[in-house]
Amino acid sequence: MRVACVLAVLLLCACEPSPSDRLAEAVRAERAGDAVAAAQAWAALTEAVPDRADAWRGLTRTRLRAGDDTGALQAAERAAELDGDRADAQELLGHARLRNDDAEGAVTALRRALELDADRARAHFALGRAYEAAALPVEARGAYRASAEADHLVARALTASVRVDEARGLAIAPADAEAMLATLDRAEAAAGDDDAVRGAIEGLRYRIRQGRLTRAQVLDALRNLRGGWNAAAATPPPSAPPADPGFDPAWTEEVIEAEEVEPLEPTRVRRSLRDQQPAEPE
Repeated sequence: MRVACVLAVLLLCACEPSPSDRLAEAVRAERAGDAVAAAQAWAALTEAVPDRADAWRGLTRTRLRAGDDTGALQAAERAAELDGDRADAQELLGHARLRNDDAEGAVTALRRALELDADRARAHFALGRAYEAAALPVEARGAYRASAEADHLVARALTASVRVDEARGLAIAPADAEAMLATLDRAEAAAGDDDAVRGAIEGLRYRIRQGRLTRAQVLDALRNLRGGWNAAAATPPPSAPPADPGFDPAWTEEVIEAEEVEPLEPTRVRRSLRDQQPAEPE
């Protein structure tokens, strides 16, 4: 009886895959592009060897690819607990947090990844997305530009950098508009057959050209708004426009000074111009 029990235990052990077998299975599935099977294999490896950080990183990658955002975040947090001084662990944590709508947490993790490995080019683009989600357009533009300079997703990064600039306001000074259009030219040259990027570039070009103001347009808008305020006996406008990242205050003040028109709030100028813009093409 005892011999039979020993043999049964030995047979069970022989049937149980070793950690190296589970690792090989996970790598094979991941290389084959089967994210679901790979995630299952990595999960089995984490159960067999709970303190194996590379298994948790693999589980994070494949759960992200399989669309299991909650599971990916759990795996990423465990990987960072075990080996938080690895740039890839922090980068994966940043991606997982971003997928779970934690933009600020994603920024923290991705910045840490770049601190650990300044040459980790692909982290710049992810950081740009995180900054954008956190409503930090200036920082997002810088991260996207860094991605392009590092030769990673050049067309997409340059296009994204212009998108966050364009989204900051309707009124665009001529010099800024020309710089944005020049950046889009660079993006188009690097886009190759990426039709999605090319479509985004054309849409941005249209909006920039419609948002680009002449000095006469700004002057008319200011005069119209001043006249409207006077007619309504409204409270006089402030003596200087407040800071507005979507409007060029210095350029606007130059127009005001030259034409002796009192400054008005830039957001009101944008509102007065919005109705004058033609519809965007289909």
